[in-house]
Amino acid sequence: MIKIQRITEDSSWHLQWDDTSILIDPWLIGPEIDGFSWLNKQWHTTEPLKINDLPAYGAILVSQSYEDHCHLLTLRNLDPEKLIFASPRAYSKIKKTLKNRNVNVIDENNVVYKNLHFSSFRPNRIMDPIYYGILIVNSENEAIFYCPHGFALSEEQLEKIKSVKVKLLITTFTDFKLPAILGGRVNPGMDQVKQLVDQLTPETVLNTHDEVKIMQGIVAKTAKIEFADYDKLEKNGEFNYVKTDGYNPLCIE
Repeated sequence: MIKIQRITEDSSWHLQWDDTSILIDPWLIGPEIDGFSWLNKQWHTTEPLKINDLPAYGAILVSQSYEDHCHLLTLRNLDPEKLIFASPRAYSKIKKTLKNRNVNVIDENNVVYKNLHFSSFRPNRIMDPIYYGILIVNSENEAIFYCPHGFALSEEQLEKIKSVKVKLLITTFTDFKLPAILGGRVNPGMDQVKQLVDQLTPETVLNTHDEVKIMQGIVAKTAKIEFADYDKLEKNGEFNYVKTDGYNPLCIE
């Protein structure tokens, strides 16, 4: 059984799958700053779960190198004995800054933690922004696909993910556009959600990375943001979208 719980209203989660538990992209303390404060500084609108109130966890998964996923201040304040699993760019950032932490890189090959196998999907891009998708597979060939910035699957990636049964898709529903020089379409919105649902036929879909945050800087002034109507999506039942209820855990059979 999958038990999943938001620990922020953005894209930080606690995941327990059978006997294995991990934190995903924890950003629990202070703001996130990408590059410089004048460029992009953001705060949570809803206070995150406090570190002392977190459910028990065995490891930490960091999916992206950007600070709203790879939040170094939060990582410094979490248990230093916990293993960290990180996508390639996040791995480089953590190893450079938190030199004494036990960090494992998640590349396209399987990295194993207890009964879970992690692999990263890299988008077909050369220049930033590079947003990874993370595939988590258990011993029964069931999978979670976590892509907080959406993901356009290549044919090869689609073949790999079609070999497993996708229990849960976690992806953004927000359309977030910036000028091309600042990264372009950061979150691809509902069109890509529907494409992923058609390709992967997940049993359950959760939205992530959709918090209405407090923002300042050039990004805040230039961003064009469109949020989904979550109540309407849940009511329409076009796909099995489940709206999470604050920080209450959700159980998925």
